[in-house]
Amino acid sequence: MGWRKFIPALVLSIAIAKPPLVALGAGVFEGGRILLGLSLLGMFILAMITAWVKRKSD
Repeated sequence: MGWRKFIPALVLSIAIAKPPLVALGAGVFEGGRILLGLSLLGMFILAMITAWVKRKSD
């Protein structure tokens, strides 16, 4: 894979995956149950989208 395809894919994956992880950490340390629940739901939705895209590409 060339750099021109790799770099945008890397940036996009970081932009999508990091906010739920940060929210999860904030929810654990600050006791924010709603934030924690929403971040877990977001991670589950991302996993479902990943599975759907992978199945579609096969």
